[in-house]
Amino acid sequence: MSTYVVGDVHGCYLTLKTLVEEKIGLSKSDRLYLLGDYIDRGPMSYETVEYLINLIDNGFSIFPLRGNHEQMLLDSLNDLYSFKLWMLNAGDVTQMSYKSALGEKFSFPNGLPLTHLKFYNSLPLYQEISNLYVLVHGSLNYSASNPFTDTESILWKRPDPIPEHFIPNKVILYGHTPTPISEIQQIVENPKSRLIPMDAGCVYTSPGLGNLAALELETMKLHWVKRIEEGFRR
Repeated sequence: MSTYVVGDVHGCYLTLKTLVEEKIGLSKSDRLYLLGDYIDRGPMSYETVEYLINLIDNGFSIFPLRGNHEQMLLDSLNDLYSFKLWMLNAGDVTQMSYKSALGEKFSFPNGLPLTHLKFYNSLPLYQEISNLYVLVHGSLNYSASNPFTDTESILWKRPDPIPEHFIPNKVILYGHTPTPISEIQQIVENPKSRLIPMDAGCVYTSPGLGNLAALELETMKLHWVKRIEEGFRR
């Protein structure tokens, strides 16, 4: 049994499928954790969510977290200001993906499949693994009396160095902050802090980005594939 942690997907369904099925060869005895942001920017948000739902329904141990982009979608269900904010963050690309999959008559929010709405609402803010790792999308508020209730920081914050006294002996794996794959590899091989970035910037074209990464926790081996999709929103 292996445990994998995957960074931000952002609608790169073909890349995710290649990573899961070909690169790491996920089996039903493995566990796969994902750090949020399955939608927006990339062209295949609908397919990405549908793929994760189908893996879960078919008996794979999939544990997806909530990212700030899923939260923006949920906030947009009943609030016009939140909807406008989501559109400014490539929510329109997600709507185009749903229209392409479900037909031009698709409308948000009433046209969202109930299985997808249930998926978005079910996403937890964080996960703990083996009392060794804490998984979040953004970061944690180190000064909060209970950092696991600070939703804004968990979804949106960029990480600062972890104080020595904060959740000692635990490592935080996070997404949200695009990081060159060479830098992620260096951190994994030579850890100098208790922070491991996992967003390899799948939808971006800056040097070192444009990858989707998975960290195998038992061996600390980093697996990654280059983005396959075109037609993405940077």
